[in-house]
Formats: sequence, C-alpha cells, structure tokens
Amino acid sequence: MAKDKTPSDVSKMIKDHEVKLVDFKFTDLPGTWQHFTTTLSDYSDDIFTDGLGFDGSSIRGWKVINASDMLVIPDPATAWIDIFNLEPTLSLICTIVDPITREPYDRDPRGVAEKAEAYLKSTGIADTAFFGPEAEFFIFDDVRFANSGNASSYIIDSGEGHWNSAREEFPNLGYKIRPKEGYFPVPPMDTLQDIRNEMALEIEKAGILVDKQHHEVATAGQAEIDVRFAPLKQMGDSMQYYKYIIRNVARRHNKTVTFMPKPLFADNGSGMHTHISLWKDGKPLFAGNGYAGLSEMALFFIGGILKHASALTCFCNPTTNSFKRLVPGFEAPVNLAYSARNRSAAVRIPTYSASPKAKRLEFRTPDASANPYLAFSAMLLAGLDGIQSLNVSMVIFFGLCAVAFCVNLLPNSSYLRLTPDGFTMCSMFRCRSIEWRHVNTFGVTRIGTRKMVGWDAAHPPSKLGKTTKLMSGYVSVLPHTYGLRAEELAELLNRLRDEHTAQII
Repeated sequence: MAKDKTPSDVSKMIKDHEVKLVDFKFTDLPGTWQHFTTTLSDYSDDIFTDGLGFDGSSIRGWKVINASDMLVIPDPATAWIDIFNLEPTLSLICTIVDPITREPYDRDPRGVAEKAEAYLKSTGIADTAFFGPEAEFFIFDDVRFANSGNASSYIIDSGEGHWNSAREEFPNLGYKIRPKEGYFPVPPMDTLQDIRNEMALEIEKAGILVDKQHHEVATAGQAEIDVRFAPLKQMGDSMQYYKYIIRNVARRHNKTVTFMPKPLFADNGSGMHTHISLWKDGKPLFAGNGYAGLSEMALFFIGGILKHASALTCFCNPTTNSFKRLVPGFEAPVNLAYSARNRSAAVRIPTYSASPKAKRLEFRTPDASANPYLAFSAMLLAGLDGIQSLNVSMVIFFGLCAVAFCVNLLPNSSYLRLTPDGFTMCSMFRCRSIEWRHVNTFGVTRIGTRKMVGWDAAHPPSKLGKTTKLMSGYVSVLPHTYGLRAEELAELLNRLRDEHTAQII
C-alpha cells in the first residue's frame, strides 16, 4: 500500500483495472473487519472528504439505536484490487467520523491508532513507532462445532495431525508431524508449503512486504508468515489485509485458517510476537551501550511494557482462549521479565544483528485474536509511560535465572508465592517449596538441589565474592519483602554483569 496515494490515483486504478465495484472496510471494537459495497454510480473523488453513511448501532460496541448514523471516510493510501471477488472490486480501508460534528469516533480502532501516533509526535520523544508482528495461525482441513442448550463440542482435523497416523487414507503415507516437531521439516512432512507460498505472494500483491514464511512448531498445520515492519496505523491496516488474504487463500483450497491462540491441547499455541522500535528524524532510538546493546530509552520503554503488562493483556490477549496459551512448557512468554535471548520472557531483545537500525524489543505476550489497532496503540502508550516516568524494569533473565524482587508469571502471579514457610516455586522447574534462609551478606546458599541468592536488607552487599557465580538452571530469588531500593538493585545487577557472574543465554 503506497502511503502517498491520492484520490486521483485511486480513480486511475479503477480505470486501469476496469473496476465495477468499490468495497469499504472498517474495523469494529473486537477487531473484526466489516464492509459494504457500492457500484461506481455512487463513487467519486468526493467520498474521500464527504464519506458514506451507515448504521453504527448494528456494529458491536458502538452506537445506540437512537444515535446510530455514522460516516466512513476512506483512506486512498489503502486502495487495493480485491482478488477474492468474482467481479473486479476495489477495496478501501476507512476511518469513522460523527456525521454532525465531523469529529473522529472515539470507538473506531483505526482512529485510536491515529491518535496514538499523534500523541507520540506531541511528546517529542520520537516521530515514528515501528511495529513488526509475527502472527501465527493454523490451517485445518475440517472444523466442526456445536453449542446447544444441553451440549457443546468441537472437532478439528488436519491431514498433518499426528492423531491420523493410523487412519485409512488409501494409502496413508505416514507423513504426520508429531506434537512440537513442526519447526520446520521440509516436504513431504510439510504438506502446506505451496499454500503458504501462495498466501505470501498474495500478501505482497497488496503492497505488504513479506520477510519469510514457514511451518511452526505445532502439528496439524501451524504456520507463520512474517511481514516487514511499518508505522503503527499502517501496520494495523496491513494486519487486517493479512488476515483477510490468508483466510481467503485457505478457502480457495477448501481449508480453514484460525488465529485462535490455543486450538490444540498439549501442543504449542499461536502468538503474535510484536517487534517494536522508536525512531526520530530517521534515526533509531533503541540502540545504545546498555543491556543487550539497548539505549536507556529502550530500557525505560521495556519498563513501561512490564509495568502495564497485566492491563495490556486486555488488548493483546482479549479472549479466554488467549490465556490457555500463556502456560509454561510451550515456548509461551509466562515470565514478566526481559532477556537478551530467553523466549520465556515477556520481552525479548533479538540479537540477530548488531546494526543500530535492527535494535528493537520483541513483546511476546500478544496473540493474533487481538484488534491490531488497539493492541499496537496500547503497547506504544505503555512504553511511552515508561519513558516519561523513567521506569526501568529490574526483572532481567540470565538464562534460566531470574534476578529480581520476585518473578511475576503470566497469566497467574500465584505461580510464585511467599508463604510463611518460604517460597513455593512452580514454573519451568518442578513444583517445590523452597526454604528461605537469611544470610548476613550477599552469597550463595545451596538448598537441596537448588541454589538460592539473597541477603539481609540491613546489611546490603558491599562487594561480590568469588562464590557468587550464578549458573544457568538455578533459581535465584530476591524477595520484594526485603525493601531493597531500585537503585541498589540496579547497582547489584550491573556488578553481576560487569564481573561476568551470570552467563546471559
């Protein structure tokens, strides 16, 4: 989608492609694309300023019936020849305005994204926020469900599903992907390569650059198609086209695509890991000399994300099924922490490139059931709050060691509890009660088969001993009840890094 496309350019597209119909698309509050279609008799360049009316009371979460009139204002930059219509059709994405005041409607998700971008510029912190989502999805061969007054059920099926290894297929060739082994074997194990290629090429025809496509970890056709990063509102538009194209290409082949976060039990779910960076005057702002090559601003931004992580799940994980994905054991981000490479952390810092332009953070909690406009806007505002309030998160993952006041886990913080008898730890390690022992100065005490790091708050550490090396695989807990000040913890973490007492993996 060309950002500088004008109404005149759209009229030329209509003429060049012999378009007969124009389809106007907009997004409701939950994130579903809605649309209506007109013939060319109702089309003119004036619609880009005058708009077209519709009944807003029939849209979920919008107007009441006695104040229902709304206007769609199409954006010429989003013009695309919709290949999934029998007749030549031009597609336009719209924002919503009040027909009387002509003010943007405050429940229009695309309008919210516009306001978020305007707010970013007003702060002077940056002028552009880039978002690069990695949406995962399943391609199923059969989907059936029922929900009646006395029963509910669902059945999903895939030719790749491991449960079909003994099915009579005349012949069954045996190419079935076992649970958690879908990342990413070549054909014939991967039976969906051609469909994903078709999806990727159709996405690029819509003007959205594709980085790569591949099979994902789960059995039964889990897939991922990554698109090139873009500014917030533009990426929201791209994600709506992305879902639309992928679903309709699958339908061409009599298959069903779902972005449901956890459709399969005991296998990996589908997320939408989102890469974020801030730029100003064409220069990246997240590159620096701090942890993992990040700038102070980037660390503040991460602090805002983690500070507001619980609230962000409302926008980034909006379904009950979303929280079935956020459990340990399936590469899901269950720890409210950040790490250079640990994928169980809510925020990861990719290390693929040392280029300042590539410095970014990856927020791993979201899934593609989210409304992209609202999710990206919420992430941006949370990060900006971290910058404006100078909020630095002190939760850093050193391999499998969490050094922090305590490790908060998504979706339920009760995974780590401070009981009268000590800590109860349930996460990537076996559930076990850990006895808390006071030590006068910072040091390491072996407790059973684990090591515990701690100190008495009345005697803060003056220097680190040679025995304080933290090895990957041990649990480290610094309890919040000791009242250690943030600056003391920051100093401690810097010492740990500087003296190489923890191996960052």
